Amino acid sequence: MSSSSPDVEAKNLKPEYLPGFAEFSHFIASDDVFTIYRRFETLSARNILYLQSELQSLECQLQKLDEEDAALINSGATGAEKDHVEEAARVWESFSAQVDAGVERQVAKMKVLRRVREVMKEYEETLLRRSHILSLPQPSSQSLTAFWNFFRTKKPFFGPSCALFSSSAPSSSVLTVNPNPDPDRLTTLIEHYFGYYLSIPNPDRPPSWEKLYYFPAKRIANIVAFLSISIAAILLMGAILTLYFIPSSQMGRRVAAIGAFTTAFAVAVGLLTNAKRGEIFGITAAYAAVLVVFLSAPSP
Repeated sequence: MSSSSPDVEAKNLKPEYLPGFAEFSHFIASDDVFTIYRRFETLSARNILYLQSELQSLECQLQKLDEEDAALINSGATGAEKDHVEEAARVWESFSAQVDAGVERQVAKMKVLRRVREVMKEYEETLLRRSHILSLPQPSSQSLTAFWNFFRTKKPFFGPSCALFSSSAPSSSVLTVNPNPDPDRLTTLIEHYFGYYLSIPNPDRPPSWEKLYYFPAKRIANIVAFLSISIAAILLMGAILTLYFIPSSQMGRRVAAIGAFTTAFAVAVGLLTNAKRGEIFGITAAYAAVLVVFLSAPSP
C-alpha cells in the first residue's frame, strides 16, 4: 500500500490563479462552453443612434451649403464667383481645385464631405458588425448557469465591473462564440442527469475550482450515438415485426400500427434531436414509406 505525504500532495496541486481578470480568463479558457460575453444591446443601439444623428446633422449642413450655392446661381447675378460656384457644382476637378486654392465656400463643403466619409464608414462597419453579433447564438442554459455561479462565487471584479454579469439578466443579453453552443436534446438530457457520474478530473484545475466538473465529450457522444441507433432500430424493427404478425386480412390494424409507429418515430426525432420541422417531416415521410412496403406483405 502506497501513501503520500502532505508535502508531496501539495506539490501535485495546481497553484491558484491571481484573483480577478487572470483567474476569470483562465476559467473562460478552460472550456469552449464558457466563452460567454455580453451583447451590450442598449449601448450598441445608442452608439448607432449617435452615428445616425451625426450623419443627419452633416446631411443638413451639406444641404444648407448646396442651397446657398443654388441661391447664388439662380440670383441672376453675373461675375466670376457665380461661374466658379456653378462649375464646382458640376465638375469635380474644379471643385477640388477651388478647395486647394482656399475658396472658403468650397473648403467648408469639402470639410463636411470628409467628415461624412469618416462617419459613414464607421456607421456602416458598425451596422455590419452588429448584424454579425446578433447572429451569434445564446449559450446553453446549463453552461450559462455554471458561468453565473462561478462569477457570483468568485467575485473576480470590483467597481462597476462587479455587475458585468448577472443571473437576473435575460439569457438573450449574452452570447457565445462556441461553435456548438446548443447540443441536441438527448445530449443535454444525459449531461443534465448523468453528467456528474460521467465527469472526469481536470489536472489543470486549481483546488478552489473543485466544484466544477467537466464532461468527457467523446464518451457522451458515443453514448448518444449508441442510444440514437438503438432507438431507431427498435422503432424500425419493432414496426416491421408488428406488421409481420398482424394477419394480412386485418388491414385496418396494420394501418393503425403504421400510424402509431410513425407518430412515435416523429415524436422521438422531435424530442431527442434539434431537427427542424422540415427535416422532421422528411425523415418521418421516409420512415413511413419503408413501413408501407410491408403493409401488403403476407402474414405467417
